Amino acid sequence: MGRKHENRKWNFRTMPHLQLPPAIPQFEPSVMLAAQAYVQAGFSVIPLSTDGQKRPDGRLLPVIGTHPNGRPHYSWSPYRERFPTHEELYEWYGWRMSTPGIGVVCGAISGGLEAIDVDSDDHAVQWIERLVNRAPSLLNKLVFSQTPRPGMHVYYRCASPGRNSKWARVFTTNERGASAPCRAIIETRGEGGYITVPPTPGHCHSTGRPYIYLNDRTLLDVPTINLDERYTLVCISRSFNELPAAPRRITMVSRREVRPSNGNRPGDLYNAQACWADLLGRHGWSLSMADELGCQHWRRPGKDSGTSATVNHEGNDLLYVFTSNAAPLEPETAYTKFHFLTLLEHDGDFLAAAAALMAQGYGQQQLVLPNQPRRTRQASRRRRGRRR
Repeated sequence: MGRKHENRKWNFRTMPHLQLPPAIPQFEPSVMLAAQAYVQAGFSVIPLSTDGQKRPDGRLLPVIGTHPNGRPHYSWSPYRERFPTHEELYEWYGWRMSTPGIGVVCGAISGGLEAIDVDSDDHAVQWIERLVNRAPSLLNKLVFSQTPRPGMHVYYRCASPGRNSKWARVFTTNERGASAPCRAIIETRGEGGYITVPPTPGHCHSTGRPYIYLNDRTLLDVPTINLDERYTLVCISRSFNELPAAPRRITMVSRREVRPSNGNRPGDLYNAQACWADLLGRHGWSLSMADELGCQHWRRPGKDSGTSATVNHEGNDLLYVFTSNAAPLEPETAYTKFHFLTLLEHDGDFLAAAAALMAQGYGQQQLVLPNQPRRTRQASRRRRGRRR
């Protein structure tokens, strides 16, 4: 992969890049053995179709209802709550001449499994390079596989896996050089999703290529990483993003509008003057550790170990939340002190929070009412009186 690492036999570049004809569907006994091993190791498995679409094979899945037209509705959702039985595995993989692929359900059912999907070999090489430069010790903890495109999957377990999300998107152009819709180059599969894993055969992908592991580690060796290490993977993946983050829309409870900030609003002054330690402490959060760069690691209420959020990462003075168990805070989201205060103490009412801060001496809020109609009710009465 351009860099040679100890105890790693990277074969990422060895797969041919030419388009191969679809492979002939065939019986693969190794797929059955792998599926059994995955289930025994605590992974929920589902069968994937052999039509090259990487989707669950509806013919082999249980019926959970009917469509409006009366046709049965087949779904893999039951395997988000339970593991397949030995009889189901045999039905899927034990005898069929066209062996389905193996999909592993991510999230809590599989021990907190989360996977990063890098869509091309060029981006995969750069991703590995950035990981080596930032956290070389983390490289030997992760499990890697090569996808048929070719691309790369990265597997790990963590205490709070996120949901399916796009961590990096880039601008694209069409054949004429004009701008085209953006394309996701790094995505994750977490709670509510599934990921294709080796040894899924080549006839399950349109290129005819199989899924293979990149080194001697397999999904059976997948580690459980802490939230700090997961945050490192998030930062590396999002460093490829070329699109600006979409602004979060906030619904104001009041009809009154706040003018653009001049830096003297109560929320602005609170962000500048308040202390995260005081704010988090009174809501039951506890400080886990602080590194030499000033980044603080905080633990949510009810948790005895680990990190649930960081404060002041790279000097940004923001609270970045990892956990999904700190409602109303959302995972993988950054908050200012004012935003945190509003959610925790004022049920999301930003104007009520600003009014409370103003009463405490944090500046003055400049409010204006929406434009009123020129003809008020009192003016209309005066006009009618004149006409009479």
